[in-house]
Amino acid sequence: MTSSAARSWAEAQAGGFALSPAAADLLEELYTPSLPAAAAEFDREVAALPADHLPTWGLTSRRPGTGADLLLDGLDHDTLRRVLVWSLATMPPYTGPEEAAPARTEEEARRHRRIQRHFSRSALDWDGATLPLLLRTCALGLRPSDLAVNACAKAPRHVLAASADTVRAVAAHLEEWLVSVPAEDRDREQAHHRLLGALLELGEAPASLDGLCYAGDRFFDRLRAARPDLLTAPGLPALLVHSLQPFHGDTWRQGLPDLLAGFTDLDGALRGFLEVALDLPDLPDPVPALTARDRLDHHLPGHVRHRGEKYIAVHAGHLLRGMSELLPLLDPVPRWAPDLLRRLVLHLGVPAAGRGPRALDRAGSFLLTFNRLPGPESLAALVEIRSELRDRTAVGYADATLRTVADRMGLSAAEAAERTVPAHGLGPDGTRTERVGGHSVTVAVTEGGVALRYTGPDGRTGSRAPRELAAEHPEALKEAKDRAARVRRTFKAEQERLGALGGHAPALGVWVSSYLEHPVTGPVARGLAWAVDPDGRPGTPERDGGHWLLRADDGGVLLHTADAPPATRVRRAP
Repeated sequence: MTSSAARSWAEAQAGGFALSPAAADLLEELYTPSLPAAAAEFDREVAALPADHLPTWGLTSRRPGTGADLLLDGLDHDTLRRVLVWSLATMPPYTGPEEAAPARTEEEARRHRRIQRHFSRSALDWDGATLPLLLRTCALGLRPSDLAVNACAKAPRHVLAASADTVRAVAAHLEEWLVSVPAEDRDREQAHHRLLGALLELGEAPASLDGLCYAGDRFFDRLRAARPDLLTAPGLPALLVHSLQPFHGDTWRQGLPDLLAGFTDLDGALRGFLEVALDLPDLPDPVPALTARDRLDHHLPGHVRHRGEKYIAVHAGHLLRGMSELLPLLDPVPRWAPDLLRRLVLHLGVPAAGRGPRALDRAGSFLLTFNRLPGPESLAALVEIRSELRDRTAVGYADATLRTVADRMGLSAAEAAERTVPAHGLGPDGTRTERVGGHSVTVAVTEGGVALRYTGPDGRTGSRAPRELAAEHPEALKEAKDRAARVRRTFKAEQERLGALGGHAPALGVWVSSYLEHPVTGPVARGLAWAVDPDGRPGTPERDGGHWLLRADDGGVLLHTADAPPATRVRRAP
């Protein structure tokens, strides 16, 4: 039961700041006898702050305080918490040109936000009386504050439990907005994520993914259509909520065992969820966009965009990253993981159909997962990824990831180099042929170099692109020429590497797979003289059915892979 003084003060604040009835009700419950004077003084001091002022409350290394700093230092913690809730509850929403100006100017609002941000990172504790009031500011139609979200995340379990009804109600309020408005409002999304995480900590997991299927999210639209069974897959909703929490530190990993125990088919759920990203159609032209009316109706600032403007929205991308972060932690790691990650990186990171990459940032997050998946399969997947990427930053990530995986496998620089030569999609015979219109376009590697050949419908082959091909399929032709250029660069690099191989002697299996039978390295390696290490006679490689032999100049066979011990090593002959 609140007093008449509380109601009078709340009504006066609502009138002065043009607040909603819900905000007025909140202020009435917030009221204490000391709050009106403290809030009024705080408002005056904040208005007088320098534009670049940073608060000092709670800092051990202090600067000379302003009036606002001195006021905050002097307040008891209960009043301080209530002043901060009052500051949030009286913040103006975004206003468009057709709406009346709010009672608090934008500069005044900016200074209030700066103080709110400071306390979102501070050690101020919230109790069971004030945390629910703070959380309710997230449901006032304002942009949810980091102060409220972080206070909920840091609250002790007993405080969180005492606030559970409010956490549940505010999460439902945010969910209702997010599943009906296709605006990618990251403040609302992050607040929703953290509140769901708080409920999960209290043992409350959603029964389905419906509350995570935000309006306009292309990934979840596709998930509903292609894999509706995953919406209620046992264990998956809870795991996805956990994946929406920050990944840093050990806390995220420590929460996994109990969540994974609830699965009946963990492999199937993870794989099915990730594979949806491979099944998304390309963005329409034009892409969806918010209207001016949308922005006014929902108080959206200019930086907020329609979720459908991106191939994969931030919300879905965060969940996909969470599922990929999980893969290296499983024991055993699923055998399909490296290949699926490879497909995801190539699908999202390589230009498609005359456009740029579909979602290069998401491709990068999948790429970095390989850092924690060392092994031959990951190394092979990364080699292919590295050969197909175009973006320089992504290529840099791929190179760094290749080095990390090679180091964790214990490979020397020479061993890593011989196992990470890209094949560029060429077949075992060193060729790749694609149909473009009525023509065949072939990239071919021989001992003499790399050639690009065009074969027309009449069977004639030439080294110059026909005019009709250039006119009707310029993008496909450019892609073929770019691929040939990349193969040429790799071929030249392999000529130089093998020429400077020195005393490095690869094991027999590696010599066959990474040298003789490699689509790009093979034509170079097969033209060189080799010898069994350490002091064998030189010979040249020849194929013998499914095996290889080294034949000396006098015709003798120096080595036959069919009967040679696996520990045999082969080196370049001097």
